[in-house]
Amino acid sequence: MNILTLSGLVASQDLIIPVQAQYYAMEGLKQLLDTYILVKNHYNEEIKILGILLTMFEEGTALCQDVEEQLRDYFGGLVFKSIINRNIRLAEAPSAGESIFTYAPDSDGAPDYLSLAREILRDEAEIRSSEENFVNI
Repeated sequence: MNILTLSGLVASQDLIIPVQAQYYAMEGLKQLLDTYILVKNHYNEEIKILGILLTMFEEGTALCQDVEEQLRDYFGGLVFKSIINRNIRLAEAPSAGESIFTYAPDSDGAPDYLSLAREILRDEAEIRSSEENFVNI
């Protein structure tokens, strides 16, 4: 972790943790979670993890299936249902200075990110709804 990562965490309210579907990425996840706890305990008690996002996923490979299973077993509902599949258009979009929605809206990568956005918005709506119900009790 460098100073930019630490500064970003200190200034954040919500955290989405992308994890490539590879075993070494799980080591990085442990380091990030350790840093998250440090930041939450000492600098920003309001920060919360929105979820863990599986990325660069290749359907049908044993490695990706194993990583997904381990993440879901250990972190449960903290792992987003949405998965970002490996897609060359997703890798090309940043070099063109565009989002996937303007660079290649018909690619396989665009629906993956749209699914994630919908999942986040749905979860936030459920949280707000349950908070409103709690206040009305």
